[in-house]
Amino acid sequence: MLTANLLISTSVIKTLIIVAASVFAFASFFYGVFKKFTQMSWIAWQIPIIFLPVLFLNYFFKFNDKWQLTLTLILLAAFTVAVLGGGALLRVAMHKRMRPAHSLLHFFDRLLGGITALLDYVILVGIVGSVVLSVFYYAYPLEFLSFLYNTGIWHRLAPFVFDFFLVSMLVLAFRTGWRVGFGRVLLIVLMIAFVFGAMALSVFLTLRTSLFRGMARAIAGSVHGNATVSKVVGYGVTAIILFVILFILVCVLFWLFNKLRRRIRYNRFWGLMDGGIGAAFSFVVVLLFVFAVDTAIAWLASGSFLKVLGEITTGKINEFLMTWGGNLRELVVSSPFSRLLYLLNPFIRFVA
Repeated sequence: MLTANLLISTSVIKTLIIVAASVFAFASFFYGVFKKFTQMSWIAWQIPIIFLPVLFLNYFFKFNDKWQLTLTLILLAAFTVAVLGGGALLRVAMHKRMRPAHSLLHFFDRLLGGITALLDYVILVGIVGSVVLSVFYYAYPLEFLSFLYNTGIWHRLAPFVFDFFLVSMLVLAFRTGWRVGFGRVLLIVLMIAFVFGAMALSVFLTLRTSLFRGMARAIAGSVHGNATVSKVVGYGVTAIILFVILFILVCVLFWLFNKLRRRIRYNRFWGLMDGGIGAAFSFVVVLLFVFAVDTAIAWLASGSFLKVLGEITTGKINEFLMTWGGNLRELVVSSPFSRLLYLLNPFIRFVA
């Protein structure tokens, strides 16, 4: 009976997913028809074009020299500039051609708009699905998804799925940096960095300073129950208190910084410079974030975290973290571009 109910639930979920996907697909297509191709973003066409060269990395590199990483990133950035810039020039030419234009051109403008909107939907699902399916496949396998993982299509696509996610993030970061400018990107990045910095600093102070470590132990002593749980609660509460204090300071600082930024006046030349610098800066920030995540994965997989967390974690937790880190390492080395970033990561040697 349980198996039958499980099969019914699974079939119902699949049906609902198919129906929901179909509705969104039709809605996207009709939105594009009314929006028109020349008025829409073309990023859904540009991401697959930029991703294509990544498919051939295995044929050129052996992943054992840092110049390969530098060359790959330079070529990827240059190709991104060429594709996005070429799209902008093509858009200008099409706008000129559409005024005035034959009714047939307007028909194709709307038809391509519908196809582009549908492709936007497919690419969005592809970006989210690529990372979700990859994580579940390597780090936390689910029986529910076994029907997908056992197909020949998945085995052909798996070596490139995570790369598609990484390349998409880099391209979107580049485009966003160009559109919003360096000033806003810098403000957003610094805000995120300071928040995570406050989080890390609160944990560090709790674990490494006698004052806050004593405070954590005092809180743990007032919690009745399992000793391990009490210790985790004590350290956790202390870290949260410190984080709230640091977070308030960060918010005040960035409120003042944003007030100052709004007083800066922009002209056309500075706007171009601002966009160019913002695009490059965003690209580098996302790349550094990938390096940081890869370094954290190596930190877990190698067991180096025991030097920092050994006092508050148990044997089972340590084993779980090392196993999970190893699974995530399998994920990041499963695709050629991601493997290149991981194996030639300049920061991993400091922690693993």
